[in-house]
Amino acid sequence: MEIPAGTVLPILLTFSPASGGEKLVTAVIHNTITKYEINPLTTAIAKSAKAMGGYTHANMTRAAADTVSTPDANKTTGGWKGDPTTQYGGWH
Repeated sequence: MEIPAGTVLPILLTFSPASGGEKLVTAVIHNTITKYEINPLTTAIAKSAKAMGGYTHANMTRAAADTVSTPDANKTTGGWKGDPTTQYGGWH
C-alpha cells in the first residue's frame, strides 16, 4: 500500500478478516516508518491511545508500555539471585 507524500498523520491502517472476526488496526504516526504490523496487540495499543486522547507519539508510547508485560527491573543486575539458565530459557 502506498500513502501519498504530504498525507497528514496520524492515519489508521485496518484489516477486516474475511471470516468476520474483529477488525485489526495500527496507527501510523511517523512518516519515516515504512513497515507496520497489524495484529491484536497493535489493535489494543491503538484503542488504548485513542482512549487517552488520540494517536500522538506520547499516547502511543504510553499505550504500548501499558499493554505489554515488562519486568519491573533488569534481572541481569548483580543483585538478582535467580538462576540465569532458567531466566534465559535454559541456555546450558
